Amino acid sequence: MDNFKKALYKHTGERLRRARMMRGMSQTELAQAVGYSDSTTIFKIEKGLQKIPNAKIQKICYVLGIEPGYLTEGFDFRITPEGKITMVESIGAKRDALIREGMNYLYNATPSELMKAVDILRIIVGGDPDERSITDMEQ
Repeated sequence: MDNFKKALYKHTGERLRRARMMRGMSQTELAQAVGYSDSTTIFKIEKGLQKIPNAKIQKICYVLGIEPGYLTEGFDFRITPEGKITMVESIGAKRDALIREGMNYLYNATPSELMKAVDILRIIVGGDPDERSITDMEQ
């Protein structure tokens, strides 16, 4: 197997594993849901040892509630000067990860922390410094 296929299979397998775990499914449960008799194929796919068979991509994505593009999104493939194919995280993926991290913070924040976050966002987007902040309005 060439380097490109190895990198692609490994990345796809990691994304599949992540999606499966987010759904709270075991490898055996996913295997049964898509028509495999045991979890061996799912194990091999997740380890990057095998590609997802074309006949199963739609079924796996349906069962996991994901789009087929999810399995390869977030990374760009580059060829190094030595001729190796590598994957690098795309700018969009980094942005999406930061947004998810920020949303998790805001979801768990206290009202006071939320107000501070709004003030910080106002500064970032260049809000009017003389405009009263939400924090000021509470006091």
